[in-house]
Amino acid sequence: MPMVPTSPIVLILLFAFVPSASGFFLRVPNNRLLGAPTLLMVAVAAVMLFTLYLAIISMQIVWLSWALLGIAILLFAVSIPVWRRSRASKRARDRQIAERRARGH
Repeated sequence: MPMVPTSPIVLILLFAFVPSASGFFLRVPNNRLLGAPTLLMVAVAAVMLFTLYLAIISMQIVWLSWALLGIAILLFAVSIPVWRRSRASKRARDRQIAERRARGH
């Protein structure tokens, strides 16, 4: 079984980081420190840094490269629903603010 190159793993992790970070920042006013977007963003960043560290020291373990690829795909799959929930809560909050302004509060 050939080794997975580092570049696709980091690219998938980058694609996973974008929705998790935007999900975190969409929930900033009422964000809990240990909420799902925060933990997901930290997990993606940790796996990305670990992958880059392995690339820098030129460690080449075949099973670990496949495991990192699987983790990257899993984190990407999990980041999309978290981003959608964050976006929905942001829309609900904006809707509540607009209703309050329309009532004159």
